[in-house]
Amino acid sequence: MRAAISLLVGAALLAGAAPAMAQTRAKTLPASFIGLWAWDQDSCAKPGDDGQVTIGPRAVEFYASGYDLQAITTRPDGTFHAAARVTEEGETGRKRATIDFKLVAPGQLSIKTGAAGGHIYVRCAATRP
Repeated sequence: MRAAISLLVGAALLAGAAPAMAQTRAKTLPASFIGLWAWDQDSCAKPGDDGQVTIGPRAVEFYASGYDLQAITTRPDGTFHAAARVTEEGETGRKRATIDFKLVAPGQLSIKTGAAGGHIYVRCAATRP
């Protein structure tokens, strides 16, 4: 009998925690992500460097690819996950992909894509002209 009660209490606790663990929709990426980022500060200092990435509310531009963010969700760990339509330099058409963003420290943003894996970018002080 005690085991049955313990199972019921455990199930009730898990059911109550489920909404807290759920993903939520976001209309755009947060303002703290918007701007120019790069592999490192040296990359920030070189206009047009291939290590730079520009992030807008619903778009991400790498050196040779662009992500048009279609659906953005937030996860309990602070990750923003987006389904996207991607264009690649030298390729025709668009493909579907996902991209994940997470602020890991002030001025440090983890960006992970299926194509390029992941990297932690640093915020650049200046923006592109």
